[in-house]
Amino acid sequence: MPKYPYALWLIAFIGVGWLWIGPFQSDINAAISGNSEMEDSELLEDTTEEGVKMPSFPLYYMFNQSSPADEKILQGVADELVSKFQDGKALEIIGSYFENEEGEEDTNIGLSRASKLKAMIGDRIPPDLIIERANPLNATKEGDDRLNKDNVILVEMLATNWLDVEKTEKESVEELADKVVIRFPYNSTEKIEDPAVDEYLDKLSARIIESSEKITLVGHTDSKGPEDSNMTLGKNRALAIYNILVAKGVSSDQIEVSSKGESLPVASNATESGMNENRRVELKILEQ
Repeated sequence: MPKYPYALWLIAFIGVGWLWIGPFQSDINAAISGNSEMEDSELLEDTTEEGVKMPSFPLYYMFNQSSPADEKILQGVADELVSKFQDGKALEIIGSYFENEEGEEDTNIGLSRASKLKAMIGDRIPPDLIIERANPLNATKEGDDRLNKDNVILVEMLATNWLDVEKTEKESVEELADKVVIRFPYNSTEKIEDPAVDEYLDKLSARIIESSEKITLVGHTDSKGPEDSNMTLGKNRALAIYNILVAKGVSSDQIEVSSKGESLPVASNATESGMNENRRVELKILEQ
């Protein structure tokens, strides 16, 4: 008979008990700390009434909030960007926003989202090599499937790119994934004189004539001048591109023209380069 029978029984009891509760220990600890990982995962798997699941990316925002739901994740993004910084590169930070989101103190909420990441980077990357931009999402309809029932935004609202330092200025015509941007001089309805713009419009008109696709032209301005005047200026910029396309043979029935004036900036109006980016027409080819 063992010298310490009760000790052996105690060890056996502890072992069986651990096998029973061990798999649940993390949940127990979380419940005790008041910071349950289970609650976080339930939020990430939350669905709208239409059954739209939360995205897989970890950095998500609430509607009308410029800070993400978890700022620790944003700090991790900042640290990773700092670790990847190289000489000769500039960092572009793009904060997306819905047209009807309201920023704090009349600031653009997309730019505010970008600025918060820049603030976390601090001077670990030279501030003049960090470019903040905004990306307006053209959706305001109620029940948009990019929001869940708790107003959690279901699409990525922050993006970053590394740019060559000498290529940080935006070109006269820029082809993006979902639209084309054509830029304009200050207080002008005449597009920037650039062969690249003319070449793009030639190709576009040939495509539209052959395919019968429809396009939208939306004019934008910087924030100088009265708001109503900028709305008119934006419309006239869109009409300028409209007239060029019609002169090239595109049917007027294939083109829709509108203006957003100064209401949807893509860069800060506090700088000349930012205002240059905001003076634009955005062109989209509509899916048939």
